[in-house]
Amino acid sequence: MPLQDDVQLISVDDHVIEPANVWLDRLPRRFREVAPQIRRNEIGHGIWHSDSNWPNSRKMLMRSLANLSDGDARKIAEDNARRVFNFTGGR
Repeated sequence: MPLQDDVQLISVDDHVIEPANVWLDRLPRRFREVAPQIRRNEIGHGIWHSDSNWPNSRKMLMRSLANLSDGDARKIAEDNARRVFNFTGGR
């Protein structure tokens, strides 16, 4: 069915490029540390992060998997991600 001329279609799941400070400038100060924000990675690219684990994500993951066998830890941290995200290639 064609849209009427006076109807505007808005796709709610398309991505919009928000300014890097969109959340930091608009949230109360007490929430800014855990707000989604752009942080620079080790090669200078800006990456959106919505949790407060980065840049310590790897350390936190290793701590949470410390009591598991290497095989179980690999399943959780690597093999499941390969399967879910259809990653290919060698280790």
